[in-house]
Amino acid sequence: MSLILHIETATDVCSVCLSNKYELISHLNSSESFVHTRQATLMIQKLFDQSDFSIYDLNAVSISKGPGSYTGLRVGTSIAKGMCFGLDIPLIAVKTLKSIASAAISEESDNSHCAYIPMIDARRMEVYHSVYAYSLQELLADEPKILDDSSFQELVPKYEKIIFCGNGADKFMELVSHPQFVFRKVICDARHLLPLAYKKYQNGEFERLSTFVPNYIKPANVTKSKKKLI
Repeated sequence: MSLILHIETATDVCSVCLSNKYELISHLNSSESFVHTRQATLMIQKLFDQSDFSIYDLNAVSISKGPGSYTGLRVGTSIAKGMCFGLDIPLIAVKTLKSIASAAISEESDNSHCAYIPMIDARRMEVYHSVYAYSLQELLADEPKILDDSSFQELVPKYEKIIFCGNGADKFMELVSHPQFVFRKVICDARHLLPLAYKKYQNGEFERLSTFVPNYIKPANVTKSKKKLI
């Protein structure tokens, strides 16, 4: 048995699931936005209540490592690290954008002439994005990008289709209309971590608990209070 808990808190939606190897056992997804701090641990408890397993049966915990919400990533990482330390089990970290691309690719028929661009909303017209081939080879590493109507035009001659996915793709869809641009409704979900996390588990690709930090890309957006201190 390879029982893994998967935690996805990189965006506004909190999601958790439990798997044995590639089999999904139980899954929960919050219907409310930004409830990670209040709901994440309760959802994990409910996940085990719905299954025949105990938290002590876990072999590993996987998390979405970002980029994404600074607060969300901190919450997910703190929970995962605490569980791994207390249970003496390994931590697995999966690139958030890669998990979205992997889910989008799994929905396509065999088309090696596509590029997949997962996007995470980073406020206003900015997104965090990367580019993947159908083989899930990373063609462009995670980076921020400010969108406009000329974005990604340089990829048009290279691919038959360019497939955009993730919650950041919605605002790009409002900017452009191109026959080679395809938009898929694939957003962050703990289930998308499952195949990538299990592969890492098999290969022994674990994180060091004492030094691991999520990929925030940018520091937290902290504003100073204008109120005078008395």
